[in-house]
Amino acid sequence: MTRRTRMILIVVGAAIGLPILAFGIYLIVNIQGVIEPFEVNAPDCSRKVLVASQGSSYKDALLERLVDHVKGKDIYLKVVDTTTLDAEDPAKFDAVIMVAAIYAASIPGAARGFIEKVRHPEKVIPIVTSDSGDAPGEAKDLDAITSASDVGTLDDDFAAILARLERAFGPKK
Repeated sequence: MTRRTRMILIVVGAAIGLPILAFGIYLIVNIQGVIEPFEVNAPDCSRKVLVASQGSSYKDALLERLVDHVKGKDIYLKVVDTTTLDAEDPAKFDAVIMVAAIYAASIPGAARGFIEKVRHPEKVIPIVTSDSGDAPGEAKDLDAITSASDVGTLDDDFAAILARLERAFGPKK
């Protein structure tokens, strides 16, 4: 093999390999964890909220705030991972909070399937996270609360969630 041929192979290999390596590193750094399901308060509370989320430091902090907020109140909170959301019946809940990362301008498939089953879309409170914090693709159609997964914005994001939750509940029962 000539020196010129080796150089061409090295350049072509690098041109193919480096983007694949960069994409792999991006996925490893940004991969969302799976959360374990749990419940807060009794299922016979007058208000019922389903929360579907993914695992990340931002989403975990948001979920912790929500749990602290409903503890001791007449609000039942069922928390599941977004990958299992399609197994839930939206009619059983007064509100649904979905917290998910958006990739390639799409929300996770199970979340999309769940939204299609919802008869009252005003009861769904989507929170989408992306690197930039904007609402690309499908998130624009959802009227989603958007965030860059920055814990520094947690106060504002949580206030927006509570306001939307109160609207979803409607008048007090």
